[in-house]
Amino acid sequence: MKNKVAKIFLAALLTTSMVMPAGSVNVFAEEAAEQDVSDEENAGGEQADAAEIETEVTEDGVVIQYFQNPDNDSKPMARMWFPDAGAGADDNDLIEKQIQELADKGFGGVEVAMLADGVSYNNEEGREYGWGTENWRKLLKKVLKAAAKIEGGFQVDATISAHWPPAFNTIDPNDDGASKELSYSVTKLTAGEDGSLDITLPEQKISGPVNRFTGQSAYPGFLFTDTFIAAAKVQVSRIETTEDEEGNETSAYVFDYSTLTPITDNVSADHDGGYAAGVPDKETADKYGWDYDEICEAFGPEPEGDLVNNNGKADVNYNRARMADWQDAYKLDISELEVPESSEGDEIQPGDWVVLSSFYRGTGQAIPGGRIMHNTAFVTSYYNEVGTSTVTNYWNKMFEEDPELKELMEANPGYIFEDSIESSSTASYWAAGLQDDAEDMEYGNILSLVAASRYTGSGFGGTTLTEFFKFDNDDGLSDRIYEDYNTLLADSYVKYRVSGVTNWAHDTIGWGFRGQTYQLPGLEISKAASVADVPECDNMSKGDGVRYQAGTYNVNDKDYLTMEAITGPTIEYTTMDDVITELGQNYSDGVNRAILHGTPYAKTFNGYNSQWPGWLPFGVGSFGSAYTYRAAYWDDVDTETSYMSRIQAVLQKGTAQIDLAVLVDKESTFDFESGNRFQNLLDSGYSYNLISEAILESDNAYVEDGKLAPEGPAFKALILDRVNTFDVENMEKVIEYAKNGLPVIVYDSTFSKVYGSNVEDDAILAEKFAELLEMDNVIQANSVEDVKQALADVNVTPYAQYETAQLETTMYTDKADGSNYYYMYNNAYPENSGMMGNDQASEYKGEEKAIKDAVITLAGTGVPYKLDTHTGEITQVGAYTVNDDGTVTFEMDELYGGDSVIYCVTEDTENFPAESVYVTEADGDVVRTEDGVALRSNEAGNYTFTLSDGTEASADVEKILDTLDLTDASWNLLIHSYGPGEDENDPSVSKITDVDFGEQKLGKWKDIAATEDQLNELGVTDMLYVSGVGEYTTTFTLPEDWSDTTGAYLDVTYGKNQIGEITINGTALDANNASDRVDLGGYLVSGENTLTIKLSTTLYARMYATNSGYEGRDFGMGTGFMQPEDPEAFYDGLLSVTLTPYTQVAIQ
Repeated sequence: MKNKVAKIFLAALLTTSMVMPAGSVNVFAEEAAEQDVSDEENAGGEQADAAEIETEVTEDGVVIQYFQNPDNDSKPMARMWFPDAGAGADDNDLIEKQIQELADKGFGGVEVAMLADGVSYNNEEGREYGWGTENWRKLLKKVLKAAAKIEGGFQVDATISAHWPPAFNTIDPNDDGASKELSYSVTKLTAGEDGSLDITLPEQKISGPVNRFTGQSAYPGFLFTDTFIAAAKVQVSRIETTEDEEGNETSAYVFDYSTLTPITDNVSADHDGGYAAGVPDKETADKYGWDYDEICEAFGPEPEGDLVNNNGKADVNYNRARMADWQDAYKLDISELEVPESSEGDEIQPGDWVVLSSFYRGTGQAIPGGRIMHNTAFVTSYYNEVGTSTVTNYWNKMFEEDPELKELMEANPGYIFEDSIESSSTASYWAAGLQDDAEDMEYGNILSLVAASRYTGSGFGGTTLTEFFKFDNDDGLSDRIYEDYNTLLADSYVKYRVSGVTNWAHDTIGWGFRGQTYQLPGLEISKAASVADVPECDNMSKGDGVRYQAGTYNVNDKDYLTMEAITGPTIEYTTMDDVITELGQNYSDGVNRAILHGTPYAKTFNGYNSQWPGWLPFGVGSFGSAYTYRAAYWDDVDTETSYMSRIQAVLQKGTAQIDLAVLVDKESTFDFESGNRFQNLLDSGYSYNLISEAILESDNAYVEDGKLAPEGPAFKALILDRVNTFDVENMEKVIEYAKNGLPVIVYDSTFSKVYGSNVEDDAILAEKFAELLEMDNVIQANSVEDVKQALADVNVTPYAQYETAQLETTMYTDKADGSNYYYMYNNAYPENSGMMGNDQASEYKGEEKAIKDAVITLAGTGVPYKLDTHTGEITQVGAYTVNDDGTVTFEMDELYGGDSVIYCVTEDTENFPAESVYVTEADGDVVRTEDGVALRSNEAGNYTFTLSDGTEASADVEKILDTLDLTDASWNLLIHSYGPGEDENDPSVSKITDVDFGEQKLGKWKDIAATEDQLNELGVTDMLYVSGVGEYTTTFTLPEDWSDTTGAYLDVTYGKNQIGEITINGTALDANNASDRVDLGGYLVSGENTLTIKLSTTLYARMYATNSGYEGRDFGMGTGFMQPEDPEAFYDGLLSVTLTPYTQVAIQ
């Protein structure tokens, strides 16, 4: 628990017609239930006035209190995108409005980011409206001040720089703080004439990388420098020639590694033999054919006055000096070197001796799109101190120029956020000063030479290998040395970037560091994540990829494991069922706070791409949605944020108790993975986290009472899953774990090598592995089925026991009162992996995807309760068995695909409903009611039961009730159409036009036979393009014998929409967009009933019609569902409504 007191004000919306089962607790506090709300106040379906409840949750609070009244930390956050700093300069900005709207709808904070996509402004405008400017500081202060006004708190995080990866205009590619890559040269070794040999420089790099999204470079040209690192003489074994598909030949040297001899100390710089480089002047631009005006637009006009910024290369306005860098020449002193004979001439032949030299130079990567910082922002180095100080010094400078900003940040501590390592290069990364860190390594003097031979690219597109030259006659040693290089780079990232920023944030403003600390070859994701205050997952990974991060979070006892959530869908296309199904899986994998992607500001400073319904982050296409008041569903979004908050409260405040730790091969920990390694174990109730070697180095990773990390997840067993690469020291730890009583299952593992060049340790590792296998509590398994049997053989059972496909369960214990909470998720789409796509929820839906009749056994003593994540109701389970082994068994309620539920087994009699009689033996479905327990069924017959007090009871269902299909009924449809508004200051405000279409059959809106007048009123040419809210109302008659013993489930289907609210006979009920089912229970009456269903669309359809050409570009909408090959891919409308009846009879 956090050391603070949170005062939570809960608006409890109550109606006298609401029927609450006895023994149930609603999210509303008891004081609210005592409010006098008359029938007249609820007439016409209106909800009662909000009753403000103040509940104090202290440090000693138990988890259930937070479930009932989630604190601010438990609420979801959103990434708040700004296109520029215009809101800082605008006296009529919309920042406070947007923050207040988010808070009112259940959000607990924002992460402030500037996004350069979908914007257009020139370099001089960037000087005024870019990141880090005075206006940006004003913007941040406005956000912080707005957050400070939110009662109960509102968190503000800040991205570390504009866009990603971190980039600043205070450096250029030739500076030490800039991102660097390796280059190399090959010089034929000859005797020379004066005892020296000119080292060949790499071919000069004169252009920046092309952005993968825009297809353009951020600047027309730049003269890069190559800085010498190391050299060795080596003999050429052969020259390999390859041919690509187009017939182009490429040659590559193969060097004899056994002849590789370091000669770095014999190389010196020849300054006088060099030449100028850097930002091109007019003469150089003309020489290379570059437009000098474009040079000035990219790097700023020529400087005026003293060069006081950017390492003495820019004036007071950060305008960069031209040709301000110098490329040294390099000479090799061969006077004391043995120079073997080589072939005649300059051409290098097999058998020749050469000088292989390594250099580093800038990658030249700059932020794409827009002038997010004037004079172009270049990506910083992750791998040296000066790269990180480039970042932190800029923040320090902002604080120096604006002390109020620092004070506001100190007053509302949040997290500095850094996105994943999305830097790019064309060769292996390096950094200025990195060679100093390599000196103590066994092969440090040739490390850069080996690293320059190849490039292993890692990122969201997967891992790629490019080889520039090779070594032979090395018995694989060069590959192992490259692993040393990977380790050096990974350690430098952790040391300089993750630790550096974390320490700076702590010491400077009292903030923490939240980071997506991946991907990089050689970097165990958990190693960096262990250092960050808050590790964050990316939406690219699901299943075991998140369980790996969860292992780091759980063992290291961190406060949060966050997720950049709902990233993939087409803009303005996401619906709440997509959100629920996706987040449900994230929570099941171990995430406990969602950072929704995201909430865009309404407009740019110059109006570019700011037509209704407001500025689009990322421009056209995908990567996020708009969680703001522009959405038609906004009035009802608190239903979903409340769902998130309740779950996140339990997952944050409880301590995860994970059955199994799955230790994976070192080389599999450098990258994301998705899917489930042990689906069969999940289907049997086991929970597991993935861990890597870095986790074994945690202070918490020890064994006590046969459990690993006993103060945290308390793993009951360790599975070594297909491990081949491992360190000797960590193998010794595993042996120690086994000696201390931890069961170890060895699945298809060989432990054949260590990572890196210490090949002598391979044999030691094999010996240690053999020692491990001799231990009594170590079992080998050859298949996933064998793993499950091995767990049974060592008596390791899960906290939740069942045999149910798709059901995933994680137990969280409340250390304050000993209650056990079980988060359960129906992963009806287990093959789901990677970034979520459009209409993902459809993969989870359907009666056939629901989990039914699942019998579960949960560890825990006391009474089992169901915690409804959608409504907040807490209800004692109606029928269960208390077992002698400290468990309870019951049949869980039906759980629909993509939906979640929490069960709790507790002895807490103070905060849970009082225990009442329950059923111990039953031959029918049991539910809990106001009067105790009841049979619910639609099958005629006599049912018998045994109650917990020993009473034998029965109940009769006299007849089968027919399903009532309302699909073909007559519905009155009132559409509140959303379209371009009339608020000149806020393009996100829609004009809402009400059109009553009278009686309609259910179906797609595009099929409604609208009149020309109606279309004109709506402002569209076709009903296909209508967006907004549809209110469907119908009346239906139930028979006279319909009584309080009869009820019905309402089931609906619909288009690419969401259901916001269902009103039955004047009582408004929240919808469940995962199950699409609502229990109408006691709200139905004999005779006439009135039903209204509120359906909200996305803004996709109207946006497509109104703004198919934002700034003259095809709007695209991702793959463009509206008019291409599949016109049925997108539609709005309520499609079907059915009532499935049941009889409910008291068991007595």
